[in-house]
Amino acid sequence: MTAKKPVSPSAAMLLAESRRWTRFLTDETTTVTWEYQGRKVVLPVCDESYGGLGFLVPPGVDMEVGQEIVVQYRNAPMRGIVRYVTAHDGDVRRAGLEWVMFQCEANV
Repeated sequence: MTAKKPVSPSAAMLLAESRRWTRFLTDETTTVTWEYQGRKVVLPVCDESYGGLGFLVPPGVDMEVGQEIVVQYRNAPMRGIVRYVTAHDGDVRRAGLEWVMFQCEANV
């Protein structure tokens, strides 16, 4: 599967306006792995940014906006929140994941 632009100009505008970080397109080999219903699912990454990434969700895999998931990304477990799931190409959907940031407090 190849990375594609959002399905409509209005969707592209909405994504651009809601974005805090510059988006970088990836090659076709960048993926994340997610454990879904006891099996590992490989999700092709479309784009990356400092704040998260966009990836493709195959048919038969359910994912909801607001859901917190842990993906294996560049050989490290990363926790994020699903920010959008939209139609992409046929039964394939595109999802956006925002990284959950940790803020350490100094013990006094």
